[in-house]
Parts: sequence; C-alpha cells; structure tokens
Amino acid sequence: MRIVSSTPVITSVNNNGADISIGNAGVWLGTTTDWNTPSNWCGGIPTSATNVYVKQTIVNQPIMSADAVCNNINLDANATLSLNGNTLTINGNILGQGNMIGSATSSIVVNGTGSAGNLSLSQNASSSKSLLNLTVNRTSSGKLFLGRNIDLIGTLTMIAGTLFAGNKLTLKSTTAATASIAPVIAGALIKGNVVAERFIPGNKTGWAMLGTPVEGTKIADWQDDFATSGFTGSTGFAGGFVSIQNYNETTNGTSGLGYVPATNVTNSVAVGGGHWAYVATGYTTTADINMEVSGPIKVGAFNLPVSYTASTPTALPNEDGWNLVANPYCSAIDWNDASWTKTNIANAIYIYNTDNAQYATYVTGVGVNGGTQFIAQHQAFWVKASAANPALTAQENVKSANNTTLLRQATNALPQQTIKLILNNSADECLVRFLNEATNSFDDEFDAQKLINSQLNVPNIYTLNEDKKMAINTLNSTIENVMVPIAINNLSVNKNTLQATISSGFEGEAYLYDNKENTFINLREQPNNIVYAANNTEEKTRYFLSINSIEKVETIAHDKSIFVFPNPATTNIHFYNLPKQANINIYKAFGEICYTENSSLQTTINTHNYSNGIFYYKITNQNGEVISGKFMKE
Repeated sequence: MRIVSSTPVITSVNNNGADISIGNAGVWLGTTTDWNTPSNWCGGIPTSATNVYVKQTIVNQPIMSADAVCNNINLDANATLSLNGNTLTINGNILGQGNMIGSATSSIVVNGTGSAGNLSLSQNASSSKSLLNLTVNRTSSGKLFLGRNIDLIGTLTMIAGTLFAGNKLTLKSTTAATASIAPVIAGALIKGNVVAERFIPGNKTGWAMLGTPVEGTKIADWQDDFATSGFTGSTGFAGGFVSIQNYNETTNGTSGLGYVPATNVTNSVAVGGGHWAYVATGYTTTADINMEVSGPIKVGAFNLPVSYTASTPTALPNEDGWNLVANPYCSAIDWNDASWTKTNIANAIYIYNTDNAQYATYVTGVGVNGGTQFIAQHQAFWVKASAANPALTAQENVKSANNTTLLRQATNALPQQTIKLILNNSADECLVRFLNEATNSFDDEFDAQKLINSQLNVPNIYTLNEDKKMAINTLNSTIENVMVPIAINNLSVNKNTLQATISSGFEGEAYLYDNKENTFINLREQPNNIVYAANNTEEKTRYFLSINSIEKVETIAHDKSIFVFPNPATTNIHFYNLPKQANINIYKAFGEICYTENSSLQTTINTHNYSNGIFYYKITNQNGEVISGKFMKE
C-alpha cells in the first residue's frame, strides 16, 4: 500500500490496495461528527460520484444529519457510519471491514454495477442492526452481499440485481408492523435463506389459520414458538387432541371430513398450503407470540393448490370445493388485485378469528366480522372452487403495502345499498346488499356463504338464499321488494338482540318482520337493541328482512295479513301467514292452472321452470272465501 503525497499526511491507510491521497475528495477528516458538514471532508460533502473512505483512527466517526449519497464506500476496520434515521444511497462497491449503525428509521439504497464487499451493520445493539427500508437496484449483473445480520422493519424493494441474503436478513414483525418484500421486478433475484417473523397478537386461546412464505418449513419450525399436541415429537399429548391439521378437499362427503391431522413434527408445511393450528400459551387466554421461519422465499407467479371433487352422493354441492390455502409471499396480498388468475373459484375468502369464534368473510368490496380484501403474511384462508379444473394463481403484483394484522381484521366500511345485521353487540354479523350486476340467486362473484363456527355456545346469524346459508347475500338492485329470511343457530338462553346498520344513500325502506307476531320494525327508526325472541325450532321461519314494499293481501276471515314475495320472482315465490286449510292455485295469463296445493300457514313454490311473464294466484280458505293477486316471473 502506498500513500500519494499530500499535505497534511495520513500515516496509515488500508483501502484494499487502492491508492488514497488526503487531497482526494471523499476522505473523511472528522473535524466534527457531521457527515453533512463540508469541512469534515476532503473535497466537500460527497456526491453520487465520490468514493468515500473512513479511517478507523479518526476520533470523530461520521454521523449523518440528512440523507447522503456516494459511489464506493470504504469503512476501515472498526470504523463506523451512523445513518441516524436518514437514507444512504450507494452507487458502487461496499468495501472495508467497518460497520454502519442502523436504526428503525434508517434506510439504504444500493444502486450501480458494484458487486464487491459486504453490507454490514453493527451488532452492538438490536437497534444498530435495524433498517427501515432496503432497496437494491443494481444492474442485472450487480450483486449485494449481506455481511452481518439486518433486522428489516419496513420493506425490501428488489428492482434489479441479486441480493445474497445468507440467512442474515430478518423480516421483523411486531405489534406495530410486519416487514415485507415489495413486488420483485422481473430479473431481480433473492438468493439464500430469509428469516420471516410473524407476530400473533394474544387474546383468547384457540385455533389459527397459518401458512408459511418460505420453503422447507416443517411443523418443528412452528413448535419452537408455541406448544403442540397429539403427534410424534409434539410437546405434549392432551387426551389425543391433535393441535395441527391441514385439509384435503378430495375427501368424499361433507366438508368437515377433510381435515388431516399432523403425524410427526417433521411433517412439511408447503408454501401456499393452509393449516389449522391451535396456538396457545394458556388454557383460556394466550400471550402474544412471535413466530419465525427461515428458508428461500417464493418470487414470481405462484399456483395455489386448489381442487374440486364432486361428492357422492351428489346432493352435497355446498360441501364440495372447499380449499384451505395460504398467502405464499413475504408480504400482505390484495384479493382484489387484477393480477390474480381465478378460474372456477368463487370470489369470497374466509379467515377464522379466535377472539370472536367467527369467520371474517369478504367478497367483492364488502366484508363481515372484519373481513377485508387484504390477507396478512403467514395467513391461511378458505376459498371455494365452484367447478372442475379450478385454478388460483398469484403474481408479484398482488402484494400490498397494507400492514394487515394476522387474524385480527379491521372494521369494515359499509358500501352503499347495504344493510348489516349485528347479533348481540358484534358476536356475529351478516349482510344484505343490492347491486345492478347481481342476480337473486347465488353469485360466485358477489355472494359469500356462511361458515358456521364450531363453538356450541356462540350463535351465528345468517340469511337464507334458497338452500344456502349466507354471510353476504347480494341481490339485484332493480327488485322493488324482497323478504329475506334471517336465521340464528345456537341461540343463547339469554336475551338476543339485533342491531341494523343501513348504509348512507340506501334507497327504500327496511323492516324486520316477525312472522309469528305479524309485526314490522322500521330499522331506520329503531336500529338498535331489537329483541330477537326466536328459539332454535323456529329460527328459519320467524324473522325476515323486508326491503321496500311487499304485497300485503287483504285478510279473509283471518287475523293476519298474507304476505307474497318476492315480486318479481326468479326461482321461488313465498306465501306467508296463510289461513288454515288454504288452497292455492296459480294460473298462467290465459287461465291455465299450472300449480295447485292445499297448504297451512306458509308455502314456497318453485318457479324456476315457469316462463317469464305474469302469473295469477287465488287463495281460498276453508269457508270458500277467495283473495287473488298477480306476480311477475323473471
């Protein structure tokens, strides 16, 4: 090593064989500690073309007081550079054996063609090895090597070049935020293992829906963060209870038969595959848990494992096609993003929340129980395949900067033309909305079925759409009137109450109709603390959500009005509060009888095969008194 003569003279310099002159721009003089003071440098504050050199024997090591830039940077052994909450942009090589001192608000951008040296942060404290953001924008052949551990608080952005992580990059997760990897631009690479943390907020003990974003994960990688039970190598055996299970859609019969218990701590957890895990630190309540896994990450398009298997017997279509999948990326993902490929996949997602023992459900712009379009890192979720040969493919652009918390979803805003029914002060929710694009039958694009929780003492509220229990029931907005049956199962022995939330701009009137008492409650005038008095035997026949007007037929020697809905009808038409021993005849426009029935109290007539047009009905009671009316079939 030789020194180019200059005055004053540095007596010892180590720059990997390069010549250094005290007169060269970029040499740190250290009159004070401020990087951004010109007199602290030979040649003034470095620019993007300046090669920076910091000698270890200088007493005042540099501290950035604002964002800074350089070309090559060489930190002598034991030399330091404190980022001090600012962003350092490096356009060349990173040389020397010294360390940068990071923080949770400091960032580094690495540009240019360089490949030499390692990016090293001080390990003296947990804060000194932290970075808010790291951006890699090397040329296609450029490389960045990590020399020491980095705890990333915010975002890794890969624009170009290759990052060699070497198990030294940890994506931190706390109650405040979870670090993520932004959409990786085509051609950029991340090689080596990445450590991905997942903060799981504590509250009630119970099941969580988990996945992994790194390859090579095994149950053992979860087990060092929470206790397990029921399989070889688990931390205990609780009466045969198996605490981790995955799901096999191809299992014949009802959907509940598809759960596959773990057998060994060495069982693999595949990227994109969902698992149920009983996450607990206590019997009834659980402390916060910070889980971590390590391995190569997935970059680029990813095909989530979905299938559709028709049941035998074929009378179980609502049980077919349920798939438990998981977010495959080290980032939150946006279910609404146009980059998804969804072939024969219904558009609803379902995530179980232990705290209220209900499913957070979301579909096309609306959610209940906190369901949103954003799916957290490490989060598993249900989707339903609707036909054979389904496909569900994610692309890098489905990633989102949204910092969604695992399992605990945000409160939903209520879109227009929507009514939400809330049971027992947010114990459960269901929703009815109206869209021009929807039909009155089940729509994969706009509707979400109700997944019933397994807690016998926790009630569920839902509406009914023919044979389906509905969490989100979307109807066509052109219908003038509709009565939607409301049902609650697992009714509490205590008083149950409903609250109705009607979106701003909702057109029309909304009532809760009690079929037993023949009463209507105007939900605009009385939206809160409505007593729901049904018991389990009458849950599906007593209460209805009445939107706009319904046809109220005059009484015929009968103490209640007869209700006929919906009108127009699409698949079914309902007659409620019929007199005892009523006879119903339905006629085509020219008098031809197409239906006749003797019924008591109520009946539902399937109009699916009726041609579109006007039909007439005649109701005759046991005394021969007749009332008549008409309805439209669409």
